[in-house]
Amino acid sequence: MMYLDERVRAGVDLDGALYGPVVERGLDRPFLLMDTAIHDGLNQDGSWPPFWRHLSDWHRCLRLADADHNSFTDIVAIAPQLPEPVRRQLQAGAIPAGRAVAAVRATVRAFFDLQLRGRPDTRHLLRGASPRYPEILYIAG
Repeated sequence: MMYLDERVRAGVDLDGALYGPVVERGLDRPFLLMDTAIHDGLNQDGSWPPFWRHLSDWHRCLRLADADHNSFTDIVAIAPQLPEPVRRQLQAGAIPAGRAVAAVRATVRAFFDLQLRGRPDTRHLLRGASPRYPEILYIAG
C-alpha cells in the first residue's frame, strides 16, 4: 500500500512476505519489520533482504521471542484452549497470548507515535528488550 499511495506515511509488516515492485524499489518513508525466529525474515525470506536494502528512511527489524507466524493474530489467544496437536498446526508459538498481544501493541504504537506523532519518548521500545517487553528483540536497523 505504501508503495502505491504516498499518503501512507509509515508502515509495518508483521511477519509477512513482501510482493511486487516494492521489494526491489523499497520505500522512502519509515518502515518497521517484525518477525519470529522461525521466520527469520532477513535471513530466510527471499523478499526481505532486497526490500531492506532499498529502504531509504528510518527502518528497523524487531523479533517477537518464542513466537510463530500467527502470534501476531487473534489465533495466539485462541490456541491455548485447543489440544496440543492442533496448537502446533496453528503456528501460534510458545509465547503466552497476553504477552504477545501486549508486546506487539506497545511496539506498533511506539513506532507510529514516533513516526507520525513526533513522540521521541516512545523510541526506547523500538530498541528491543525493554524491561517491560523483553519479548521484543532488536535484529537490525
